[in-house]
Amino acid sequence: MDLGLSGRRAAVAAATSGLGYATAAALAAEGARVTICARGAARLEESAELVRRGIPVVTFNQRSVDEILQMIRMVGGLVGCQAAAEQLADELTSGLDQIARAAARFPRRLRVFFEEWDEPLISGIRWVEELVAIAGGAPIFPELECAGLAKDRIVDPREVARRDPEVIFASWCGKKVKKATIRSRPGWDATTAVREDRIFEIKSTYILQPGPASLTDGVRQMHAILASLQLD
Repeated sequence: MDLGLSGRRAAVAAATSGLGYATAAALAAEGARVTICARGAARLEESAELVRRGIPVVTFNQRSVDEILQMIRMVGGLVGCQAAAEQLADELTSGLDQIARAAARFPRRLRVFFEEWDEPLISGIRWVEELVAIAGGAPIFPELECAGLAKDRIVDPREVARRDPEVIFASWCGKKVKKATIRSRPGWDATTAVREDRIFEIKSTYILQPGPASLTDGVRQMHAILASLQLD
């Protein structure tokens, strides 16, 4: 059956296995120009069969706010929506600038620990730490900002306590955050964040996805919390 898809552009997310893979393969068989997306290079390696079929595979591994914006522009070009992608990237940039200007009016920046995982304890990935700063916080592990791999952002709980975060944002990558676990860590009862009950969960959907959600909902949530604490 000819579905009239020859030469049409299609983008398929989660395309390395299951329904996503089958959809990409079916579209390619109909002659569509297919771009596939997946989380991480390891997953994309599973799509070697698509490459062997002659389907272009584009890999993104964005780790910073600038790289997320670049990815949006590039994906727009790949699927024939360059103007719309440029507009979206510009709107996202404008929104971040607006938040940064508001944060610049804070009397001071509170020390923030962003907890990406609980065991082992992992600090925030680069785009998250950048968004914490845009939102008006001061990340307590700035030296780890450019560490792309999670294993390179494992921190000692005792060092977190020593740096005395005033705010803790936690997002356990899809697992519900347990504030009691955070409070019970040895020495953490002396931190300002625990003493003042300033532990906040940011759902991973809004902050740990390197795309538009983190540049909108995620950073806005953190900014709103930090703004409210300026009034304490």
